[in-house]
Amino acid sequence: MVEEAAIEKIRKLLAHANSAKDIGNHAEATTFFKKVTELLLDYELTMEDIEGALPDEVGEDRISLDGVEVTSLLREIWFISLMNTVTDVYTCRWIYVKGAEKVQLIGRGCDREVAMYMISYLRRVLMKEWVAYRNKKVAEEFLEMRLWDVTRLSFLRGITEEIHHRMTPVKEAMATGNLKALVLKKTAAVDKWVEQFVGGTEQSKLKDHTQVDMDAYFKGRQRGKEIPLSTGVGVGGKTLELTR
Repeated sequence: MVEEAAIEKIRKLLAHANSAKDIGNHAEATTFFKKVTELLLDYELTMEDIEGALPDEVGEDRISLDGVEVTSLLREIWFISLMNTVTDVYTCRWIYVKGAEKVQLIGRGCDREVAMYMISYLRRVLMKEWVAYRNKKVAEEFLEMRLWDVTRLSFLRGITEEIHHRMTPVKEAMATGNLKALVLKKTAAVDKWVEQFVGGTEQSKLKDHTQVDMDAYFKGRQRGKEIPLSTGVGVGGKTLELTR
């Protein structure tokens, strides 16, 4: 059947996309993911159809970010905001396991892989954006070292808030139409898995964010508008274009 052939082709494209992602070839991975979206629309399929052909139960993975200690990032509100935004859009959860000093990502296989990829990708991009802004700031004016942390946190907070603003329509669209039942089913399964954990994130770890560098914050918001998020996400027979 034509539909079965399309599903098999999409599965192969997803495998290629994941392989490219694993070796750090983000441009190639994006190209494959874009083709998957196009085929889903062409054949009027959803990820529920594809996942129905794949074993994709709820599970968990330890979040690893290129050797960076994830638990140390939980002290900064911009990273928590980034984690919350991405995992919410991809129907996952994250939890800090006390005592074990690790952060676990919980969700179904495909959702978990994409969420992990987006968290890692966006963290790298945000760090590059901060370095570029910092270098420009140093070249233009003198700034006391004691103020650098405020400037850094304000800039990164601005970017993550803009990313949240841009990704929110994806979550809203998935909560309606023919994907609503699937999202509710996924959410229930993930929440049930989370129940086995005792404890969660320690909000007391957060650094004091009472000081804000408004110039850095708004520069961050502006840069957040230009960061590529995705070539497109198929939702309910429509494509939501996220790139500007």
